Order: sequence, then structure tokens, then C-alpha cells
Amino acid sequence: MRYITSVERIGRRIGWEEGQLAGKQEGKQEGEVALLAMLLSQRFGPLSEDTRAHLEQADAAQLERWAKRLLDAASLAEVFDEH
Repeated sequence: MRYITSVERIGRRIGWEEGQLAGKQEGKQEGEVALLAMLLSQRFGPLSEDTRAHLEQADAAQLERWAKRLLDAASLAEVFDEH
């Protein structure tokens, strides 16, 4: 059995913690996309594959902006309008 130094142990621990954090963030993002997709389809009808792809490519800040717009938008286009 190979001996693992304390530095290697610390490095592995840091790597594990970073992996855990990245996994949590990814899961949170997926949940936000799923929730926004559900709300948009409830309000405006079934979403196209292009719209779903657009949601999945967005970052957290963009998803939050769209979610806020959903409350007042009269159409799906207004939710995604960047002007």
C-alpha cells in the first residue's frame, strides 16, 4: 500500500470539497431551469425545444431576470427580451 502524505491528504480533501460545491451549484442551476420552464409553460403553453435549450444555456443571473419578468410579461417573447 502506498503511503499518502499529509499534503496529499489535504489536496484530496480540497479537491473533494470543490467537487461537492460544484455539484451543488450544478444541481441548483438545474432546479432553477426546471422551475422556470414549468412556470413558463403553465403561463404561455408548451415550450419549444429552442426555448428549453435557451433556458439550459443561461447562467443563474439570467434565469433570475427571466423569472422576475415572468410576473409581468404578456408573452414569452417579453420574458426573453433583452431591450
